Order: sequence, then structure tokens, then C-alpha cells
Amino acid sequence: MKKLRIVSLALAAVLMAGILAGCSGKGKNESEPLPYAINEMDGIDIIDDLPDWTGEQLDLSVWYGAGTNNVAIGRTKTNDKFQGELTRATGISFSEKTSFDNGGESCDARIAKMVSTKSWPHIGIGVEGNIATMLFEEDKIYDLTEMVPKYMPNYMSYVNSHDDIKREFNRRLFHNGKMYSWTGLSKHSSQYLDPEYTPERYKNVTPMGESRNWVWVRDDILKTIRPEAHTAQELKDIYMQKGSFTKEQILDYTITSMDEFKKLLQDIKALNITENGRTVWPFYISEGTDNWSLLAEMDALAGTGYGDAVTYFGYYDVQKQKLVNPAKEDWFKDLVKFFNELYREGLASEEAFIDTKAAFDQKKNNGEYAILYGLTAPPSDEVLAAGGKNYSYRKVFIDIPVDHSRFLNVNANRLLADYNVIFFKDMLNETQVEQILRFLDFFYTDAGMKFAMWGPEKSGLYKVNDDGTFEYTDKKFESAMLYNGDDQVMYDYGYKSFPVITTMIGGSTSYFNKFHPQLMYANKEKERVASNYVNEFKISKVIPKADYPRAAQSWVVYNYTGQVPGVKKMWDARQVIEDALKAVLASKTEDAFEKAYKEFVAIEERNGYDDACLDEFNKVFNEINADYMDDIRNWKEK
Repeated sequence: MKKLRIVSLALAAVLMAGILAGCSGKGKNESEPLPYAINEMDGIDIIDDLPDWTGEQLDLSVWYGAGTNNVAIGRTKTNDKFQGELTRATGISFSEKTSFDNGGESCDARIAKMVSTKSWPHIGIGVEGNIATMLFEEDKIYDLTEMVPKYMPNYMSYVNSHDDIKREFNRRLFHNGKMYSWTGLSKHSSQYLDPEYTPERYKNVTPMGESRNWVWVRDDILKTIRPEAHTAQELKDIYMQKGSFTKEQILDYTITSMDEFKKLLQDIKALNITENGRTVWPFYISEGTDNWSLLAEMDALAGTGYGDAVTYFGYYDVQKQKLVNPAKEDWFKDLVKFFNELYREGLASEEAFIDTKAAFDQKKNNGEYAILYGLTAPPSDEVLAAGGKNYSYRKVFIDIPVDHSRFLNVNANRLLADYNVIFFKDMLNETQVEQILRFLDFFYTDAGMKFAMWGPEKSGLYKVNDDGTFEYTDKKFESAMLYNGDDQVMYDYGYKSFPVITTMIGGSTSYFNKFHPQLMYANKEKERVASNYVNEFKISKVIPKADYPRAAQSWVVYNYTGQVPGVKKMWDARQVIEDALKAVLASKTEDAFEKAYKEFVAIEERNGYDDACLDEFNKVFNEINADYMDDIRNWKEK
């Protein structure tokens, strides 16, 4: 068999060493045919109605290939309410012991380790498109072109029910006429799939996006240096009394410029606070993962707005009317330099550059960072209380308007979910793949959708009312699902614990489901719960998000790894690029910064992200969005 072709340095080294040899395996020994199809049985109202599974039991190893770390890693179930019933009814379980994420590395670096050890998972989830393509070309994963239509009739009926869904299904999942990864439907498909859909009915399921970004600040520290700012408890009290906030309350203290942000950090540092004998840092540059939180979220300080329309890998430049590489733009270099200066001036932790994600989280939960941001969620009040803390974290908005003379967003809500699923040939035979596909398809039946939101009836999490609606009887789970309460219960019950079943079954509040708890509770008076204050404490309530133009596919770079060879080559080398950028951010002097930044740009170009690649990137983007380009080019803020 050919050695796996990967352009990243890590895998190239593995291949040159000749570690991978021999032919691809074809999975386990053949299985007996499935005794019945759980996704095509009549008379099944809830999962409890399914008989005990009599076929083969599959304990699956799951690889989460998205990003560098999965947020649920290390968080296991302690009082299972979900997974045991799945195993009883379907014969499928997901191994906590053998499942894994990227361990702080890039997707291709993790693949290199699999190659060297010849140890593969059963399935991969959220694996980058270029990696999935490579695995398919090397005959490591299954061709699903005929399997999905054959074994997933419920899913396919939804796909075929509307041209927009079918179009995205064909564009995203088929490459050269073949489908080798499967993706579920997102919550944005609800408008087509629920006959009772109205924008008003779904406003709490698919709420309006934010118009500004934010940071989380320790409220005891914030109150000391900005007395006009409310504590989290004060905000909860207002919500419990009024149910909403005034503009003045939402904007009690905001960050309005880079200078104001730096002054905030300086004022925090001047307090010289410690926590359990350890320094409390105003800020950090690294969170033990990649640079996404800093340079795709905190770039809002440069007027890029909220969301991933502008990242350190690319954006649509309004002035130039094309996609550009931000690394070659002055504003981006100035932003990187700003963060580097925060580090050099002692406002950001040096330890954070070398800490693992686990070490970072430990310090976060101990309150050692006054400000949290980006993909990092603050510790819950329950976690803080358990640690003897008498403070909380609250949002402080970055009230810097989007600079629409340069930056633009688009409305490109995906109808298919972000995470894909691939199936490894070395670990599964075709009958086992069929069993898993039918398992996934079950969650596009009414019984499966109910389970994905409510669990099995025998779990005691809910009751069924006379009108057929469901109502939670487990108040902790209700609070987590509906009121932004402590989500630890979701991990305890095996709902969001690792490996995360919700990414496979369309569960939690992030996915499409016509049995969504917000819909079930739409016509009843909801209990006002203090933790739900964050749903009202939104800057979009007083400063609405702009009405951006539509696009068939946004310009986020990883959407184009299968269509632009230079983008694929660059994305394959992402770990090298991330490391080079981190070296820039950790520069100790001005001269070192300039030298490291120059090398960072050169590394991007050496790994495919050059002017020729940008030309091809623009060509493909314009072709995919041909029906929308006039609106994109001519958009003006109203």
C-alpha cells in the first residue's frame, strides 16, 4: 500500500522514517447481519419502546479531531442517565478509556502518532476536511456514497425535503463524486423542517447573534477599580426583579479602545492580588492550545466585530474587494505587536506560554487570571464556591464598532452541522458501519429527537403533560438546558461527558430538534432563574447586529481545504504556523519581534499561503458565491 501522503512536516518525518508499511486492514472479522433496523421500526414513540438489542455490542473508540483540545476531555459521567439506555437499545457504547482528542496538537500531528503506532480509532469526529480526504485516498476510511442513502432513510428524507439543504449536502459532503464523511443537520435547518416554524417561535432556539465581543472579568477586581460596574450578583438581582436590563446597566462599564483595555490591565496589576499565594495575572496570551481565542476573538479590539469573519488566516477586505492574508496587513501586525507588548510589560503571564491546557484550566479555576476571553468559559459559580471563592466572572463588552470600511461579515448559517463523522476500515467491518449509521439515523426519528433533548423516560428527568408536551422534573438538568445554570450536571449524567454523545445524536441546545425544550416551554410561564441573566445581559439588546449580506459559503479558510491546494497545504502545516505565531507573541524585544514576525510570514508562504494561493482562493470563493457577490461588494451599513 502507498504510504500516507501528508504534506505537514510531522507526517513527512514519519513517512521518511518508513514507520508505516504493509497493506490497509479491512476491519474486524465479518459480523452477522443486523437482527433489525432500529431506525425503521414502527410504533416507537420514545427510545424506551425499543427492545433490548440482540445483535453485536460495539464499544467505540472516538477521536475528536477538531481544534487542539476538546473541552470535555477528562470530564466523565458519574450518574449516567443517557448512555446506558443507548447501549441497551442500540448495542453501541462510547469508550471513555480509549477515546481521545488531539492532545494539544494539530489534527495532522495526531494522525502522525496514529501512523507510527498503527493504532486507529473506530470513528473520527470533527476531522479536518483535508485530513479526511487524505485518509480516504489512502483507503483508511469507508466510502459512504451508497451507505448513507441506504442506511439513513430518515436523515435523507430531511436532506431531500428542501433544495437549500440538498445543495449544501452535495457541496459539503461530496468530493469528486464520493462521500466519505457524514454530517448531521444544524439548528438553522429548523426553518425548513418544522412545519410549525415561525421566527417568533424559534427566537430563543436560534437567538440573534451578538453585535460586539466581550471578555469575562473577576467581579471583585472589577468592582474595586471600576466602581460603576455591577457585580455578577448585582446583575442577577436586577434580572430577578425586572427580568431585563436597561441600556445603562448593560453598558455600565465597557472597553472602548485598545488604550482603555491596556489601562484596565494596568489597574488590575497595580492591585498586586494573589490567590492561594499565587499571582493573579491581568491577562494571558496563550491558554494551552492554539492562538484562536487571542487572534480570532480578541481581534475585536481592532474593530473586526464578533464572530469568525476575521481570523488570523484570512478575511474579506472591503477596501481591496477581495480575500486577503491578514499577516501581510499593517493593522494585524500592529494588533499582534500590541499583545506582545502586554507580555513584555508584565501584564500577561509568562507561564501561560508553556502551560498545558490542563495546567491553564487549573489556574483559571483558582482565579489566577483576572480576565478570561474567547473560547475559554469562566468557572461556574458552583466550581468557584467549591474552591472557597467569594467572587464570580461577569461579561464586560468590547464596545468597539465594526470598522466597516475594512471588515465585513456575512450571513452564511450552515444548514449542516460543523462536525463530520468518518469510519476507519482497520477497526470496523461494513456491517458495523451499517449499525453505527442506523444508530445516527435513529436521531432523525421523533423517538430519537426526544431522547436527544430529554433522555429516556425511565431516567426520571421529565414528565409528559396531558397536552403531550414534556416538562423537566430534574431541576438541575432543567436549569442547565434552559436557564444557563451550572452545566456540570450534563457531564455527570453522561450527556456532554467525554466522549461527547451530543455531537453524534444532535443533542444539547446547539442542534436542530423540533422537540427542543425552549419550544416545549414556549407557551408556559417560565420560572425566572438567576443564572439565566446572561441571556438578557447582551449588548445586542441595545446595539443590534448589522444586517449583513448572505453568502452560500463564508470565507473561513478551513472551508476551502478541499478546493484550493494552497489552502490545503497551509492548513496541513497549521501546527508549524501556530508555533511560529506564538514565537512572535513571546518575543522579548522589539528586534526579536520584527525578526520573528518576518519568519512567521515566510513560514506561511513556504507552506502554500502565497499570492498565487490567494488568487486561487478568491477565484473559488467568487465562483461558489456568484449569486451573492454583488451584494457582498456593494453592502453598506444601514
